[in-house]
Amino acid sequence: MISAFGPKATAYAGRLGDIEAIVTDPEVVTSAQAEAVRRRGRGESFSGLICIDDARVAFGYAYAEDIFKQLPDFDARRYVVDQLVLGAMSINGKRADEMWPLEPALEHLFVEFLSSCDRLLVRSYDEFARVNAWFAREPGRRLLPPVERMLATANVPVVDHVRPERPGVVIWAPNLPAHDCALHLHGLAEYRGELTCVSSGGPEPSKTTATFLVPGDPRVAAALSRAAAVICSDPSDPSDAVAFARAGFGVVAPITSGAHEFARGIVAWDGMDAKFLFTVTAVAIARPAGALA
Repeated sequence: MISAFGPKATAYAGRLGDIEAIVTDPEVVTSAQAEAVRRRGRGESFSGLICIDDARVAFGYAYAEDIFKQLPDFDARRYVVDQLVLGAMSINGKRADEMWPLEPALEHLFVEFLSSCDRLLVRSYDEFARVNAWFAREPGRRLLPPVERMLATANVPVVDHVRPERPGVVIWAPNLPAHDCALHLHGLAEYRGELTCVSSGGPEPSKTTATFLVPGDPRVAAALSRAAAVICSDPSDPSDAVAFARAGFGVVAPITSGAHEFARGIVAWDGMDAKFLFTVTAVAIARPAGALA
């Protein structure tokens, strides 16, 4: 049985199948720790997973639109992207790379919870590296429990490909508000084909001509049928990117998701560096990942 704490963890746990595990969002890890104590008291064996995104990429997603909408031209936004990638961008009087690291106290809570599990579940080797770093920084150097890499069932539409007049690109961000897709849209500002952004909705980023859709809209399947490439936004969960690759799309995914570990044709991208998104998208269009998956 899976015990899930938090909305993101609950959604992810529903795609894992029937296993003994505790899955939690970072904000409610204390509740997960209490459940781990209860299971320990009953003598049960279980795995643990914290659904936490790479802090650097998540920071870029969250702040990019607030910065971009204040800038008058494309070149100024490109300069800002460079500063974000380096962590040198000043936000509220602090460098970006001083703001995105986790607080030590929070890392300690994560290690406390994971140490009480018999096994750790990770979604990629990249995620394993981040978890391992938490343990390495822990006073007393706790031992990392055995690790198992999981690929959850994907939740993507099944479509028939058609030959479009112009090659389409879909930004696949069903779990992100439209506001948090600004980095992707800036990176594809010079793309002249059909551009569609599938997000969870809300206020749309400025300075883009993309079409915005939400999951469940029948136009999503139509846009995917015309798409030559899909840009998967999730910085941690590789499942959708792998499913798109196996369906024959060209796929770009953040390197932090580890999607390229499962399908070698997926083009890995630094999810913060919008400057290179146009280039890697061109590679994905020319080399459908399904051919190598």
